[in-house]
Amino acid sequence: MKNIMSKYHCILILILALFGCGEGGDDVSFNYDQDKVISENQSNEFVEPARAPDGFKVIYYVDAGDGTPGKLEVRETFGTRSSVEDQSYGPDLVTGYSWGYTSETAQYYADADNYGSIRGDERDTAGKGVEYAFELDSGSYTVVFGFNDPWDAEGTRHVDLVAEGITLEEGYYIAVDNDFRRFDNVVVSDGILELAVQRTATNSDGDADPQISWIEIWGETDEETASPVQKIWISGEFQLNHWELSQAPLMTAQTEGWYEMLIHFQQAGAFNFIDQNSSWDAEYYGTDDNGNIVYSTSGGSMGVDEAGYYTVRFNLDTLEYSVELLDISDITPLDQMYIYGKGFPQHPELDWWVEGEDGNWDIADSIPMVKNYKGMGEHVFGIENLEFSDAVELEFISSLDWNTASEWGFANQSQLNAAASEFYWHETVKKVTDEYQYIEYADAAGLYTVIFDYAAGRATLIKQITTMYMVGVGTPGDWDAGRAIAMNEDTEQAGWYQIEVQFSNEHNGDDTSEEPYGGFKFISEQSWDGGNFGLANRSNNLTDMEDSDSSAAIPAQAPGYYTIRFNPFLLEYSITPIDLTNLTIHDEMYIYGKGFPQYPELDWWIEGEDGNWDIADSIPMVKNFNGMGEHVFGIEGLEFSDAVELEFVSSLSWDTASEWGFTNLEELNANSSPFYWLKTINEAWNYLEYSNAAGIYTVIFDYAVGRATLIKESSIADMYMVGAGTGGDWDISNAGKMSTTPDWPGWYYIDVQFTAEDSGDPIKPYGDFKFVSEQSWGGDNFGLVDASTSLTEMVNSGSSDGIPAPAPGYYNVWFEPETLTYEWYETDLSGYPVRTEMFIVGKGYVDYPEQDWTPENAIPLVSNYQGLGDYVFGIQCLELDTAVDMKFLGQQSWDGYDAGFVNGGEQTAPLIWVKADVGDGSADLKLIDQAGFYDVSFDYLIERISVTPSADGTCL
Repeated sequence: MKNIMSKYHCILILILALFGCGEGGDDVSFNYDQDKVISENQSNEFVEPARAPDGFKVIYYVDAGDGTPGKLEVRETFGTRSSVEDQSYGPDLVTGYSWGYTSETAQYYADADNYGSIRGDERDTAGKGVEYAFELDSGSYTVVFGFNDPWDAEGTRHVDLVAEGITLEEGYYIAVDNDFRRFDNVVVSDGILELAVQRTATNSDGDADPQISWIEIWGETDEETASPVQKIWISGEFQLNHWELSQAPLMTAQTEGWYEMLIHFQQAGAFNFIDQNSSWDAEYYGTDDNGNIVYSTSGGSMGVDEAGYYTVRFNLDTLEYSVELLDISDITPLDQMYIYGKGFPQHPELDWWVEGEDGNWDIADSIPMVKNYKGMGEHVFGIENLEFSDAVELEFISSLDWNTASEWGFANQSQLNAAASEFYWHETVKKVTDEYQYIEYADAAGLYTVIFDYAAGRATLIKQITTMYMVGVGTPGDWDAGRAIAMNEDTEQAGWYQIEVQFSNEHNGDDTSEEPYGGFKFISEQSWDGGNFGLANRSNNLTDMEDSDSSAAIPAQAPGYYTIRFNPFLLEYSITPIDLTNLTIHDEMYIYGKGFPQYPELDWWIEGEDGNWDIADSIPMVKNFNGMGEHVFGIEGLEFSDAVELEFVSSLSWDTASEWGFTNLEELNANSSPFYWLKTINEAWNYLEYSNAAGIYTVIFDYAVGRATLIKESSIADMYMVGAGTGGDWDISNAGKMSTTPDWPGWYYIDVQFTAEDSGDPIKPYGDFKFVSEQSWGGDNFGLVDASTSLTEMVNSGSSDGIPAPAPGYYNVWFEPETLTYEWYETDLSGYPVRTEMFIVGKGYVDYPEQDWTPENAIPLVSNYQGLGDYVFGIQCLELDTAVDMKFLGQQSWDGYDAGFVNGGEQTAPLIWVKADVGDGSADLKLIDQAGFYDVSFDYLIERISVTPSADGTCL
């Protein structure tokens, strides 16, 4: 049995960019600001969206460009034949009817409602536009087009609305407003309704592209409204990366609540059913102690007792499942399998559209695959390190002779082509007609592993990792992913990466600890957004690995030098001690070169008295730098000029000196520091040659593993506080910005209110906090080395411990990053006035139509909001319209307390703990096109404001 456990929670923050239609790209997400696009054509009148009249039903509804087509937003519905809101032309996966966009389009979306998303045409050709087609019975229908132009193309976005080749309206101007056009009695006679929004012949403006927000097609029908089928995935030990949810295959929906999947188990193994494929922290379908299926976060697993092909079925309604061993004895054994298509740079001769000598398409240069790939069975073929160009076409064939060849394409290939990405255990289709179902990928360049199991009729496509990093103990940045160290590709064993490291942690004294010397992991990029490789279940064994955010760290070894190797495809690693018995021990180490203002005598291009280049003035480094070991030398506070040249030497005499330079010099010289754990080489003239490098640096060199670190000692411009006492708590994107004062140079301060009650935690009863240099985890990260041992020993590290917060109250918190010192002072509230009233003034409040910058009608706030104290006022479920202005008053007049925002003007909610600005003339806040229900709070003591969407979204 397998009990799924989780260790980490990740918050992904998507930075969205705004692109105007006509200048954007595919799948660009944005939140447009209508206040920036007001023109004389705009109206403030709200237009109620169209809906099918009595006796009609919505047969198709399209939210063009929707980024979440399976999720209904405001004023949206599913049709009787459309179970998603948008798709490229093809069968609907639920209803089976074909529909979707048929033209080359760009997608822009902000999924607030049906007008918020857009699909546009950027071809800049008259008569071309956004085109859709819908499978319909012959008859008469009503068609409604919905429009919105967030970019306001200044009166030039003129289009023709066309159905079945007939122009319904010519020269329609897409205005800024939400608008729609309805056309009755649109006749369909051939089973397909073709619609288009085309550029008019007179529209020559490249920025005035045709676009559409939504489409509805109404008609008389007895069909019931469709809805997306509940998705069920299956995950387990049959997967290439065991239990990796992101690679779990999607089961096929059957009738009466059943889901089915043919699974190939390489050996006995376990599995579970899941209704999402992102996190094991959520509930999933497992077994209880009696073997019954339960929906929980701790269920056991189902399984099979031996290798084989199994049909696995699961009923979501009755919570039944079955596992049936499949007899594959009738499947014709194949000894060969090939990839057939075009677009493979390693196989330039292969282009299946070139006619062969026999008059058929050329098959002779197809790419051979390996049988029994990775020991996966005689029916499994595969190939790795296959290079794709940006345009690839691909299917499988079993022979180089058309007389004996069988062909396999892909089910739902339009879905694969639109994504142009990896897929796992996707259904293939054996060709029996002239219909081609091959992959046709665009923008797919890279190295891939392709696997095809013809007995199961399934294929897997994996884009191979080309970089690998180690993070954690043994690396200079510890758990800071931005400072993870690059591993080297093993040139003799493909797929393996390796690196030499020094583990230096002493035993933590806990004999029961799973990481007595700390731990480490492997990641595919210098961030936590890529592959994250660790142990699947460390308490069971130290070999079962997974690529998952919740993977556990691999235990480090006792202090010493080690070679670490890792294969991300096989999910295998090794740790081998490095034998240093023959290593030459150096008691000295120097920096040799030029361009160091503190050492003006050092210029290695000056000839010395012995005729050699001058070495005598080289810069001495400190042995056992920062207690890092006898093989590690370093220096801090070393000033670089704008032009620096640098290598290492072990002596001031050429008779005994060894020299170390750097590999990848071209890359190093072209970029700036920091460099962490750079590979060095024991050869002359491989020196670093920096330009525009002026600053103060720390340089570290470990000659035992031939690695160097070069860090520019930064002058921190900003500082933030995150955690307890801040409005965003541990949401780093809403960390509270600290202030500076010329009276205390180098110090940062902030006013906060700690509110947590005593939790009983002996170390952090009131929570904790840290200091960071930016509103992300990618910058400096200041906390305690270990809050359980010291409340003063601080460190700048991604693994630093939080600082325990004081008891509830208002505090003035100070921090000096240079000396790693923090202080706090409880605010004396005895002389601070307590206000009994606070109001919102401005405009755009649905329930307060008379509030239009009139203080007499200002909106009252509740004191002691949510029990946060006398200085906090707020209001819940305040409904905002599409254009809102906001300020705060301490009375229902302009005479007295008047508070706005330090950063006023147009902003995007949520706004969490933003700084207020008190005084006449302070800036107001503007929220445009963000209608909805919001909670607003104002702590006037520390002058901080939050405007956040209400929890239930509607407050109804």
